Amino acid sequence: MKNALSLLLLALSLTQASHPAIARVTEGHENGNAGDIYAIEFKLTARDIVQRLRLLTSDDLNGINLTQLSGAILVTTVSSEERVFLNGYEVNAKNLPAEGKIVINRSWWRPLRMASETKNRVRLVLHEYLPLIGVADEGALVSERLIALLDIKNFDPNRWWNPLNPANHITLSLEGGPQGCSLPTIKPNPSNSEEDFSVETNGTCGDFYRKVVVHKASFTAPPSTGYRGTVHRYSIAVIDRDSKVLGVTHYTPRIAECLSLEDGTCALGGSLNPGDGSVSLQFWLLREAQ
Repeated sequence: MKNALSLLLLALSLTQASHPAIARVTEGHENGNAGDIYAIEFKLTARDIVQRLRLLTSDDLNGINLTQLSGAILVTTVSSEERVFLNGYEVNAKNLPAEGKIVINRSWWRPLRMASETKNRVRLVLHEYLPLIGVADEGALVSERLIALLDIKNFDPNRWWNPLNPANHITLSLEGGPQGCSLPTIKPNPSNSEEDFSVETNGTCGDFYRKVVVHKASFTAPPSTGYRGTVHRYSIAVIDRDSKVLGVTHYTPRIAECLSLEDGTCALGGSLNPGDGSVSLQFWLLREAQ
């Protein structure tokens, strides 16, 4: 492992001068408050709800346009106050469609973060966004019906929101290699802030022999991203049978892509080809693997 890591570090030093674009966090909540964790959690929950709603049929959705809902989540400004009032009464949140705003009551959101309050939490979030796309939700009847159809299990936000882009499987495939020549799957642990992996091709590969060296590092999402939490970033080197470094790539799985799902499989972004393009990688989060 030390030799593999040394090769990766050497490759990094050789390529940083000509390839300064080390992967950055490219997605944030510019339409929210960077330091407002309540607003951030509200937005992440909304994104999760849309992913779940996509599993329903058009009859279940009954005319709700998920493209419009996704757009509303993207452009709506979310903020929080310690207490929120509407028409003289304290409420858990209020939406202002004309202004494109949602204001969360922090004192009411805190208990909703408990795992046992999962359905109430996601119902509230959906209820506040529906009027922004012209769907009346008087008495929360629409949001209540949709959340019931989703059969959401209890979920503790603290479990998966740190890191913000967890991956536990990296599948590798050899492009153009002979039949029977393959690369094993790499299995990062989302709980670890730093890890190193080195895998080699299996089978009869000949000139297609490859070693893939992966280094996972962590950093705290900067305020400019609109998130608070740890982000994982990967540096990947591809090495041939003569120990020649064919190339290096740096990759940060997309933030919030797979958050809040209790089970199932989620791909964190698309495939990428490090080195000479002969190795393809795909990052995944497999809940059942945890």
